[in-house]
Amino acid sequence: MMNEGFSTGYIDIDGLLRSPESRVVDYKATMYNISDEKQKRNFAKDVASLANTPRNGDAYLVLGVKKNRDGSHDLWGLDKEVDDNELQSIASSFLEPVPRFLYQAIPYQGVTLGLISISTEN
Repeated sequence: MMNEGFSTGYIDIDGLLRSPESRVVDYKATMYNISDEKQKRNFAKDVASLANTPRNGDAYLVLGVKKNRDGSHDLWGLDKEVDDNELQSIASSFLEPVPRFLYQAIPYQGVTLGLISISTEN
């Protein structure tokens, strides 16, 4: 199973949202349109980029958050649902080896955010 070893317990969303975009945290205002080939490639590219960044802990792709230049953020939430299996399948069709990641939908302040946790282990 691709997501063994990931915690599905407490995730510090507040802490992530205080973090600026960096080599280990990226924000996307919307969910990838997984019916569009270009968007599938963009998803795979974003996961690969974070997975290949040297780091000591997991990297995160936070979906449904628009990060502003001043460091503030707007919670857009997700307008469509996708599950981890769909994203795993897309990643495996574009990437070899497939980075270890887990997608979770996280209810937060009245919206649903998407969180992709990318492990340091491959």
